[in-house]
Amino acid sequence: MFTFVKTRIVKNWPAVARIAADNGEVAEAAFALDLELVKEEQYRSLVQGGDAAVVTGLVKGFSGIKDESGKELAFNAENMAALADDPAFVRAVLRAYNGAINGEAARKNS
Repeated sequence: MFTFVKTRIVKNWPAVARIAADNGEVAEAAFALDLELVKEEQYRSLVQGGDAAVVTGLVKGFSGIKDESGKELAFNAENMAALADDPAFVRAVLRAYNGAINGEAARKNS
């Protein structure tokens, strides 16, 4: 049975950032997101504000992200602003969100 809720947040949804490395290599880094699955009108409004607005509007928490010194990055406005400016993070959020709203089960990379 489908249950309508006004606010739907999925916790610990898997995401993978694909990061360019030297010699044409691509590294993958997995982390988890708490995502708010917003209504279509709200999503369109976020999109009009650009990638940073989409990311900060959808991401309500994260885990598994470290800073340059290896320390776990705290979820806060300052860190979200920095991450929302990182293309690899933005693309990872958009892929994860797309999977969540389409009901795609989380899959492990093989």
